[in-house]
Amino acid sequence: MSIPAIVRFRSALSIVIIAMVLIMQSNNSSRSAEEKLSLPEATALYARSPFLQDKSSIGPAPELRLSEERSEEIWKQMHAQLFRVDKRRQDGELLSSGEYVLIHDKNIFQLVPPAMPVIQYQPPNMVLADIDHDGRAELFFCYSWGIGIFYSTASVLFQDGARLVPGGKLTYRLGNLSLRKQDEQNVCVLLDGKKMLGRFVCDSHRCYFKLDEGLPADIRRHITGM
Repeated sequence: MSIPAIVRFRSALSIVIIAMVLIMQSNNSSRSAEEKLSLPEATALYARSPFLQDKSSIGPAPELRLSEERSEEIWKQMHAQLFRVDKRRQDGELLSSGEYVLIHDKNIFQLVPPAMPVIQYQPPNMVLADIDHDGRAELFFCYSWGIGIFYSTASVLFQDGARLVPGGKLTYRLGNLSLRKQDEQNVCVLLDGKKMLGRFVCDSHRCYFKLDEGLPADIRRHITGM
């Protein structure tokens, strides 16, 4: 084989090798997007998030304790992972607990903010349903908190294309909200487990809360945000 032929052969071989490497990298990146995060990976991702940017105000970086909840259900319907986050000082003293975050495509959504030891929290109530008929579930959640005076919030995360988007929410003072999934297309919000305040509506790339008509004034006046 002549020298020019050898040069051409080596150049062609280099191109083939580079192409194969690029294909393998592409396959690996797409495969990793389909894989769940391990607990150490989720902890490291949270530690780099804005939710820990105020760590300088509490001294040394706190010890993070993440635990995954409703793992298979949420992964199957939303391709996301739900984690509870507790934070402790290095000496073991509790800083905050009961925070819930949803991780989707390495983006973190805070569903329930952290509760300090002096703040009372009710366990969050969460429901999955496909109320906009697009074949992809929305995550509805509510929680209550307060010191003496209790507040309660209900909200939703919905899927718009490949993204998760926060939807509308309802905040109520002096009452405890809960969710009731009547069927796949109806998720209602109850006050103190009895009185229905309304339901969530999802259409045209948005999700919002719709109050029931005819709610009495003494209930409406405790609604502090929608």
